[in-house]
Amino acid sequence: MPTPTATATPTPTATPPEGLEPLSTMDLPPGVYTENVYADEVETAYRDRLDEIEYVVEAGVTNESGNVLTVRAENDSEVALMESSRGSSETFAFLGPDAAGYKSDFPVTAYATGPTVVTEISELEVEQPRDLVSSHLRTAQWDAVGVRDTDSGKRVVLNATGVAEESAPWTTGEVRSIDGSLDVNGDGLITNGSITYTVERDGETETRTFTVEVERRSGTFVTEPSWLSEPPHAEASAEADGKLFAVDFTDGPALDAGTTVHVNSTDTWESLGSVTLDERVESGDTFYVYRTEDNGTTSYHATVGDRPTLPENATAFTQTAYVSASVDDLVVQAGVEIADGSGAGAAAHVESPERVSVANPTDRSPTESNGHLLLGLAALAPVGLFARRRRGS
Repeated sequence: MPTPTATATPTPTATPPEGLEPLSTMDLPPGVYTENVYADEVETAYRDRLDEIEYVVEAGVTNESGNVLTVRAENDSEVALMESSRGSSETFAFLGPDAAGYKSDFPVTAYATGPTVVTEISELEVEQPRDLVSSHLRTAQWDAVGVRDTDSGKRVVLNATGVAEESAPWTTGEVRSIDGSLDVNGDGLITNGSITYTVERDGETETRTFTVEVERRSGTFVTEPSWLSEPPHAEASAEADGKLFAVDFTDGPALDAGTTVHVNSTDTWESLGSVTLDERVESGDTFYVYRTEDNGTTSYHATVGDRPTLPENATAFTQTAYVSASVDDLVVQAGVEIADGSGAGAAAHVESPERVSVANPTDRSPTESNGHLLLGLAALAPVGLFARRRRGS
C-alpha cells in the first residue's frame, strides 16, 4: 500500500488559537497528526464512519446570487432518503432493502425493485452529501490548530491553509483561494464546518461558500416516502432457465393495453428490445416477457395472466436485465440478476445504503455525478429512451 502524501506540512501549533484547547487534550482522528494532516485518510475515515452510524448530513453551496446546491441525506443503516435543491428545482431519492425510488421536476416519479437504472440513480443521489464533503476536503491543504470542547464531545479543528496541489476537479474553473475550517471528532466523523473559496472561470472570479452539518441519530427515523406510492409497483423473477421474465404487478395505476414494455441490460446499460402489451395489467396481475430468435432476428413477446408455453426458439437472457414501463409521468422498473452459467438468478433485491457499491465514489465529483444522472433521467423519460451508457464510457 503506497504511503500517503501529506496535503500540507505546517509548523506545529504550540499554542492554539483563543478558545481552543491543545491537540494533546484528545485522541486525534485518523489522518490528523500534530505535524501533518493527510486529507485522504481523513476522507476515508469520514466515509467509513458514516457507513457505521445512523446520521443526517446536510451540505450546501451558495454564491453571491444565492443557493447553488443543497443536499440532505438521512439513514438508519437500512434505508436512506436524500433530497436536493437547485434554485426552485427539487429532487428526491429513496433506497430501501427491497425497493428504490426517484422523484424530480423532470417530471418523473419512479419505483424500482432489483438492478435497474432507477436503483443506480438513487444510489448516486444518496451519495451526494458525502461526495460533496469529500470533494471540498480534498481541494484544500489542512492544519490541525486545536481542540474545540462541545456539548457532544471534543472536536479537533482543521483550518484550510491553501489550495491542494491536486485539487479535485469538482467544479468548472480553477480554485484560486480557499479558507475555512472543519470540526472532526475522534472517530473521524466530520461534524460541521464552513469553507469559502474563489473560482476563476472564463476570466471571471466567483466566490462560493460550502457548509456542512452532520447530526448523529438513533432509532428508526427514515420511512418510505408517500410519493413512492404514486407509480405502479412490480417485482420480477426469471424462470425457465432464464428464458422467461415473470413480472408480478403488485400495486398502483394499471398498465393499459398498448403500453410499451422495455427490456434493458444493467450489465451494458443498453436497450435489448421492447414489446407492446395487448391486454390491460392491473394490481395482482402477472405478465410475462420472453424473446425468440429466428434467422438472426430477435423478437420480444408478452402475455398477461397465464404462464406461456415457450416456443423452441425462445432464448435465455444472459445479462442482468430489467423491464420498464410508464404511465404518464410515472415509471415502474423491475430487474433480475441472471447468474452466470445458471440461467435464472435471484429475485429482485436492492442493497441497503451501507452495502451499496458505486464505482470509485471518492473519485466522482458532485458535478460529474449530476451529469451522469442526466443520462439516467433520459432513460426515465416517459416518451423517450430507456437505454443509457455505462458510467465512465
